[in-house]
Amino acid sequence: MLDNEYIVSLKKFISNVEIVSKNNKIQAYDNVDIIYILEKREGEFFILLDERGAISEYCRISNKELAQLYFAIFVKRGVTDFEFPLMTLINDIEDVEILKEYLTREKFDNFFSVDSRTKGKINFFSELNKICYIDANDNEYNLFFLPERIFQTFYASIVKLKTIREWLIQLNDANGFGYEYDATLLGYSSEGIEKF
Repeated sequence: MLDNEYIVSLKKFISNVEIVSKNNKIQAYDNVDIIYILEKREGEFFILLDERGAISEYCRISNKELAQLYFAIFVKRGVTDFEFPLMTLINDIEDVEILKEYLTREKFDNFFSVDSRTKGKINFFSELNKICYIDANDNEYNLFFLPERIFQTFYASIVKLKTIREWLIQLNDANGFGYEYDATLLGYSSEGIEKF
């Protein structure tokens, strides 16, 4: 079903969960109350969630490589507490230029753009009060935010983008396949997957 190489890399990538491979499925236990399942059925891959015995199908994916990447990122996101060390500082900022200085100091330059439409980055347009992600294919995904939380949403989106890009490197996505589907892996798009 799924290569042993994938299972080994998944165990290294998500070391804080128990991963078991059975027949045509992989199960990842979060050690609390959720079991993440990647199951192959008739040439397609399904991601299921088992929450205390209540199993629900989350999505279907036809492409094996996307299914493996999506499952790894999906589980890692589910068991990771993202850290936002600048959040308390950002709560008091009212000027985007000051925010840019903080983000640059924290080495986030490759993950955001202000008042410039840039692919592969979280874009902030100050005159429009708009945040969006633009993928490699030039598709734009607007991010929802509360007006009083615009800078916090912008910052949190940048941190998540940086983290997921780092995860793709850890998963040895050498051919850049993840970059092609980054909007899907970030949760902004459903390209390549069918959610239920």
